[in-house]
Order: sequence, then C-alpha cells, then structure tokens
Amino acid sequence: MVQLRCGRGDSAPRDPRRSTRGLDSVAKSSPSKSGVLRAPEFDPAPLDHLESGLDTEVRAGERLDSLRFVDVDLSGAPLAGLDLTECEFLGVELDGADLRGFRAIDSRFERVNAPVLKVARSQFREVRIEGSRFGSAEAYDAGWEAVHFIGCKIGYLNLRSAIITNMAFTDCTIDELDLGGATVSRLAFPGTQVHTLDITGARLDNVDLRGLEPRVLNGIESLAGSVMTEEQFAWIAPLLATHLGVSLTA
Repeated sequence: MVQLRCGRGDSAPRDPRRSTRGLDSVAKSSPSKSGVLRAPEFDPAPLDHLESGLDTEVRAGERLDSLRFVDVDLSGAPLAGLDLTECEFLGVELDGADLRGFRAIDSRFERVNAPVLKVARSQFREVRIEGSRFGSAEAYDAGWEAVHFIGCKIGYLNLRSAIITNMAFTDCTIDELDLGGATVSRLAFPGTQVHTLDITGARLDNVDLRGLEPRVLNGIESLAGSVMTEEQFAWIAPLLATHLGVSLTA
C-alpha cells in the first residue's frame, strides 16, 4: 500500500537502545527524507520495587516516590501540583479531581475512571495509562513526553496548545481528540478509532494517521508533517480542494 507523507521528514537516526513497545511496524515502509517514519519510543522504568501507599498520602503539592496505590478513590480531591516519580496506581477514581499542574515521571496508571478530569498544564514523562475510561479530560497547555494510552475509552481529550513528544494510543476509542495549536512529534494510533480529530493550527512532525477513519477532521490546513494512506488522502481530497478554493468536476 502506498503511503503519502504531508510535509518534511525527520532524518535523525533512531536509537536502537530505545523501545517502541510493539510500534515498530509503524515505522516500516513509510517515506520521508530518510525513508523511515520515526515511531513513538518508550523506555518504561521497572516498577517491581514499589512500597504500598495510602490514599491519605496523595495530596496537593505532595511529592511521592516509589509507591503503589491499589483501588483508591480520589474523586473531587484538590490535587493541584501533585508530583509523582516511579509510582503506580491500580484502580483509581478521579472524577472531578483537580490535577492542574500535575507532574508524573516513570509512572503507570491502570483502571482509571474519570468522567471529568482536570490535568491542564500537567507534565508527563514515561507514563503508561491502561484499561481506563475518561469522559472529558482537560489537558491543555500540557507537556507530555513518552505517554502511552493502551485499551482506553476517551470521550473528549483536550490537548490544545500542548507540547507532545512520543505518544501513542493503542487499541483505544476516542470520541474527540483536540490538538488545536499543539506541537506534536511522533504520534501514532495503532488499532485506535477516533471519531473527531481537530488539528487546527497544530504543528505536526512524524504523526502517523494511518488506519484512522475520523468522521470529522478539522484543521486540514495543518496536515503537514503527517503520514496517511493513499485511500485516506482520496477521502480528504474534496476537503482539501475546498480549503484551496479548487472546484472539482467529473
């Protein structure tokens, strides 16, 4: 199958020490200046040394290190400025929790339930989120590096004006993903469905859109730096023609 790349490629070599965690196929047979699309890369820290933590330890502005939390309810909690390093949450209720300015490094979250989540201006690095459900997640102005969503169901994810490097959604369903004004490098969606994708004003680099079939695509003028299949490009051609003021006739 022919792939079409919109925009310039990234010719920097891949570091073989980094793990793509099953995303290697994303980078194969994808044209760019170097001939290879750079897939998201992840290097998760081992979390087998963690001690048990108590939900009473999770407070606004607190710095927590090397702790595991199981089945905790933090709904509505004021947690702004919470700082986690090498922590794991296995089952957590976060509905309405205020996590603005939240920082997480080398951490893992499983079975998170959050109909409403406030994580604006959060900072993530090497964060893995699995088997979780989010209704509306406000993560605008965030700085996320090496973030991997796996098997998650997301209603609305607001990443407007965020800076994102190395992110993947694997086997997820997303009603609406808003990347308006974001700067995004190395993003992929293996096995994922996205209903509405908004990239208005975004700056994209090595963004793999193959396999996506969004019913709504906003910001077609910002597709430079993405990769899609020939079939996908044929689907957006009328939208692109309208944007350019081109009339299509039989």
